[in-house]
Amino acid sequence: MRTVLSVGSALLVLLAGNKAMANEQAKLAAKGKALFVVCQACHTTTDRASIKIGPSLQGIVGRDAGSLTTFSYSTALSEAAFSWDEASLDKWLQSPATLVPGNIMSFAGLSDEGQRKAIIAYLKTL
Repeated sequence: MRTVLSVGSALLVLLAGNKAMANEQAKLAAKGKALFVVCQACHTTTDRASIKIGPSLQGIVGRDAGSLTTFSYSTALSEAAFSWDEASLDKWLQSPATLVPGNIMSFAGLSDEGQRKAIIAYLKTL
């Protein structure tokens, strides 16, 4: 009986922890969405085929860099051999020119790590 109670108690603790983590991620993503307003001048988040100055960022997490067929990327980004994950997005947001030299994105970068994390949390929701 004690084992059942211990396992049950452990599961409740895990579930409560998961819910708290999910709430924190939701708050972080909401902050990222607010910060993303600046990015919306060039990027859309709703339709992968929708193009502004830059490509749609819908579904960017897990997508190969330079892979949307509806957008004409720089040679540097077209030839980049990586997928967009949290680490690559963080490096890109910090300094696109450092991650992919020769890309044509006219964004100098975002030095604030917390803001980058928030934007990435938002991008993961798309």
